[in-house]
Parts: sequence; C-alpha cells; structure tokens
Amino acid sequence: FQCRRDLSQRGLMKMIGTVLLAGGMLVGQASAATQFIDIGQDVVVSVSNVCTIGGDVIDANFDQNSSVVNPESIKFNYKATQASGAAQQVFNIRCTAGTNPVLKRTSQGGGELAVGPNESAMTLPKVGNAQATGLNVNLTETLNETLSDGSNTSPDRYVFRVGVRAPAGQWGVTKGDYSTVLVYNFSYDE
Repeated sequence: FQCRRDLSQRGLMKMIGTVLLAGGMLVGQASAATQFIDIGQDVVVSVSNVCTIGGDVIDANFDQNSSVVNPESIKFNYKATQASGAAQQVFNIRCTAGTNPVLKRTSQGGGELAVGPNESAMTLPKVGNAQATGLNVNLTETLNETLSDGSNTSPDRYVFRVGVRAPAGQWGVTKGDYSTVLVYNFSYDE
C-alpha cells in the first residue's frame, strides 16, 4: 500500500508538473504575441528658389551670381527720312514657383522694369567718336510673365524682349555705327 501511495504521490507530482509545464507553455504563448512600438520620423525638405535661362538665343543655367552675354545684337539700318527699328528676345527664364524676381536695366539710366511694356529713351554714341551727335532711340523693354499653374512641373516663366526704334528726322547724325551695351540684372532670393 505504501508503495502505491508513493506511486500515487509521484504520479500526482508528475501530473502537477505536466499541468504546470502545459500552463507555462500557454502563458508563454500568450506573452509571445507581436510587440511593437511606433517610431515617428520627421522628413523635412527645404526647397530653394532657382532659375534657369534658355531659349533660342541663350542656353545656360545660372545662379544669383552669373553673367550671360547675348551673342545676338539688335541691328538695323537708319535713314533720317523714316523711323527704323528692330527687336530681339533677350531671355527666356524659368523659375521655381513664387520666386518673385526683379529685373533691372543697370546701364544707360535704367532702373527696375515692371511686367509688361516699359518705354524709355536713350542716345547711342557714335562708335569711335564720342563727341559726334548721338542717335536718339526709343526702347521698348517688355517683360512677359506666366506664373505656375500650381502643378509640381509648372515653373514661373519670364520672357524678355527689347525693341529699339530710332525716330525719323535725325538729320544731324553723321554716317557710321552707333552702339551701346544694355546690361540687365535679373535677381531673385534663393
């Protein structure tokens, strides 16, 4: 009988051990559920203003400190009996939307130019004879602006043309070439 009791106790202990082991597995399985933590990561991209210059006449990228010379001169012949003139596209610029550039003529009494036509007058000196009577001309400097349509591939566009016209009746201007260099500054904040 004693022997059976020992067996029974051993059996009971074995059974308790099995139940505890099974219970431990159940508890272990319950705590093995997927654990997670949310980690936030900010993404910050700083966009700078940038402009590029291109078109039929000039094809170059530029930043705020670039100089570009248009290789095409505005040329025409003049006779005192009639007004004469010519025009030239100076640049075609694309900028990041909202750049708000400023265009200035920095030569020959220039200043800031508004969008649309800007009219002014100037005198061209005779090449090789600065004391000769100069040729009076009228400038029409036209800045056309097309703002971005709001899509991410649509830039602000600026097309600038210069028209030069010499009025008739300048009989005191002697034969020869009359010339100047018009310098324009197109600036923007990066």
